[in-house]
Amino acid sequence: EAMEALGAILAVGVTAGDVVCLQGDLGAGKTAFSRGFVRHLVGDPRLRVTSPSYLLDQTYFVEDENQEIEVEVHHMDLYRLSPGANLEALGLPGLLSEAVCLLEW
Repeated sequence: EAMEALGAILAVGVTAGDVVCLQGDLGAGKTAFSRGFVRHLVGDPRLRVTSPSYLLDQTYFVEDENQEIEVEVHHMDLYRLSPGANLEALGLPGLLSEAVCLLEW
């Protein structure tokens, strides 16, 4: 609960192009932090936010009052990428400037 609360607090005021890097051992609370962060941004305290370990990227959408997408939030786990992986093929350079990114490794 403390990590979720911290994530929600640190989500205040983020905008497209902001990147939050999360590093820690298994069970350190990276996904709990991300859950609070994403739920706060999306405005849904019950949103299912899971670890992106096997998918590499979980994408969430923050909508404005007209239900149009205001910003994308990408929760990515880069731990499984091999050295020399083609990050451009994943679209990472564009995402870093156009979306809010949570990067785990």
